[in-house]
Amino acid sequence: MCGITGIISRNNKYHDLLGTLMTRIAHRGPDNQGQWSNGRVSFGHLRLKIIDLSERAAQPMICPVTGNILVFNGEIYNYKEIRAELESVYPFRSDSDTEVILAAFSHWGISFFQKLRGMFAFGLYDATQQKVLLARDRLGIKPLYYRQNNDGFLFSSEIKGLINLPDLPQSPNLQKVFAFLAYRHLDTDTETFFTEIQLRRRRTPGWMKTAYHRRPSPTGKFRSPEHVFLRKRTKKPSWKP
Repeated sequence: MCGITGIISRNNKYHDLLGTLMTRIAHRGPDNQGQWSNGRVSFGHLRLKIIDLSERAAQPMICPVTGNILVFNGEIYNYKEIRAELESVYPFRSDSDTEVILAAFSHWGISFFQKLRGMFAFGLYDATQQKVLLARDRLGIKPLYYRQNNDGFLFSSEIKGLINLPDLPQSPNLQKVFAFLAYRHLDTDTETFFTEIQLRRRRTPGWMKTAYHRRPSPTGKFRSPEHVFLRKRTKKPSWKP
């Protein structure tokens, strides 16, 4: 179990919160902590070492080919098979499944998501397109929560990383609380116990959330994320478990 968190904003006060977000979920990664920021996008990672125990697998991880940045929580079950396809075109520096995600995105672009088999949640900064891709495994095993307003977008592995922050109030989602107490409904949709905090969708094959920070909107405010579907949703998804 690792922890990931990130901020997309043109307002420095939000990026100053990265340390707070990481402290809130520090229990998820007792072995190491890492941060990366370019002033518009900030990533934090709390690491629990499992596959590659060396510092070469530390995160946030930077792709030597594209300069893309990745924070990743989970496990890619078929990472060795994907790596075997890429070893002739990508200079691997570690034995981690984290780097396989970077290499796959570098080589195949966004369609790489269709190749992944595992449980995961990650944030990937595309340095060329200057956008952030957020993804969660198809069954929703690994958590990924987010909140947004006109000034920024924040995500975290746990809700506690996104509440009780300066100038970011939250209010109870009473309908969701009632659904849990009355029917034990939990994680059945994107809503949480807080109206301002959402759970990244699951059960939709290839669904990603893209949060742009490159160009301001006509109002000068932060652009709201767009939903990007890699495939059309059907009754019988074509992906394999």
